[in-house]
Amino acid sequence: MPTRHEVWDVARLAGPIVAVQVGMMSLGAVDAAMLGRVSPTAMAGGALGNLYWILVTMIGQGAVQAIDPIVSQALGAGDHAAARHGVQRGIAIGVLLALP
Repeated sequence: MPTRHEVWDVARLAGPIVAVQVGMMSLGAVDAAMLGRVSPTAMAGGALGNLYWILVTMIGQGAVQAIDPIVSQALGAGDHAAARHGVQRGIAIGVLLALP
């Protein structure tokens, strides 16, 4: 059974992640509410744009998050040079994926 201190630590770490996820989920609802007042065509365009935005975002997140185990393993082994190299790879991948 986790202690109160452990639960608080996890909640403190999870708070910003939960806030970002709620914000991303509410983006589609706000888009639908705003575009629904314009026209059905505008709402369809907004839904299509949201679909492509989510696709690109998930590909980018997946590529960058693949670096997490590499860096964690290097830090656990005490190999700070490999961890630094992993972080540099993650930044390079993120920048390359962000280019239009």
